[in-house]
Amino acid sequence: MMMRLRMIISPEMSRKVDEIRAFVAQHSWHFQPVKSGGFVIFGHTYGGLKWTLRTTDVHARGQAKFAMQLTYPDAGGAFDVAILPRNNKFPPEQLPFLEASQKVPTGVASFDERYDALRTPGNGGLVPLDSELARRFLKWPNQALNPLALWAWRDPEGCHLVASMTAMPDWNTTRYLIAIGEDFCARLPAPALSSMRARTAASA
Repeated sequence: MMMRLRMIISPEMSRKVDEIRAFVAQHSWHFQPVKSGGFVIFGHTYGGLKWTLRTTDVHARGQAKFAMQLTYPDAGGAFDVAILPRNNKFPPEQLPFLEASQKVPTGVASFDERYDALRTPGNGGLVPLDSELARRFLKWPNQALNPLALWAWRDPEGCHLVASMTAMPDWNTTRYLIAIGEDFCARLPAPALSSMRARTAASA
């Protein structure tokens, strides 16, 4: 598999893949290359929360070349919170609660100009982001690639973050997204189980 991967990606992409794979091994996570030249990482937080990170070639016009998709499956619940770029939102069917959602300003003007922080009504005053995390969404480390846009939301399948990138991410970019994802999930209240998950838990 690795021989095939190296044949279809550039030397720079191959270097990034090798770098990430080495750091993943240090954390005892699992790294899996994919034919498109990207990769999948199966990992967990220090607290034991499992996550999966996938990189994909978006094959789309415009600046975006790669997407990083980070999912925490055990943090899934109701469609109750989302962070969406104002100029690049998902189709409404992707997040069905959007029509009834409420915007929650973070108090960080530069963030609120670019993103909408949304919550469903009657969820106990949940604030998806505080000002510190909002700033971290915007300002990535100098050593990392800054994403063109970043999405975050919760649904019955998990807590998700997606970053669109101009190039394949390196390790600094990858670990920063993982850190943001962990802090985003930590801010959310205990998820309300979907009916499907509740039936699964009851039958276990």
